[in-house]
Amino acid sequence: MRRAPSVSPVLRRPVSPSLRRRLPLARRVLLLAAALILALPLTPARATSVIAPTFAELVDEADAIYRATVTAVEARAATAPDGRAVIKTYVTFAVARTLKGEVRSAVTLEFLGGSAGGRTLAIRGMPTFAVGTEDFVFVQRNGTQFCPLVAMMHGRYRVARDPVTAAAYVARDNGQPLGDLAEIGQSLAALPAPVLAARAASARAAALSPGAFEAGILGELARPTVRARLN
Repeated sequence: MRRAPSVSPVLRRPVSPSLRRRLPLARRVLLLAAALILALPLTPARATSVIAPTFAELVDEADAIYRATVTAVEARAATAPDGRAVIKTYVTFAVARTLKGEVRSAVTLEFLGGSAGGRTLAIRGMPTFAVGTEDFVFVQRNGTQFCPLVAMMHGRYRVARDPVTAAAYVARDNGQPLGDLAEIGQSLAALPAPVLAARAASARAAALSPGAFEAGILGELARPTVRARLN
């Protein structure tokens, strides 16, 4: 039997800083998507490794940026562009704030993967959502890209609440509080559980509030170079 090609080694190949500057983030994600789609029928679970964008890249590469609450999550059978059967998860959001792009009251994003009809297509690193949760989503090529967020999990930021003070703060996809916009360009690799537990309270207290995160996004959009690209 012909052995399936492996996806992970290609995706994890180091990228030099000079190549990173020449290759736009959108193209890097599209290359990853192409490799992943080619491997669709091969394994039930697929690993992905995505280079974290800088904050400027995250804002610039997004077609739209919403602060929104999940109202529905539905996985169902779908057809890939080449005719193959796949599973997609459709996540619907009620939009509270449109920070970039077309102003909308609701939006549905299409994610490759999920469970439907007794089958599961699992993609490690793909963000997952639950009804009632609130997020900032940096949307890119919804409906045509296998993950409709900039750099996959790096394009989703949670709005969480401190269990003691009830204060809202911004967390990354893996739940780690976001203390500074510069942290966006760092890896999402999780620290050991004991370390996270020891730092939890102080990390939440020092995390950005949703208002501060919004202000940072709007400030980035107001930069002359960004405005020139949008106009």
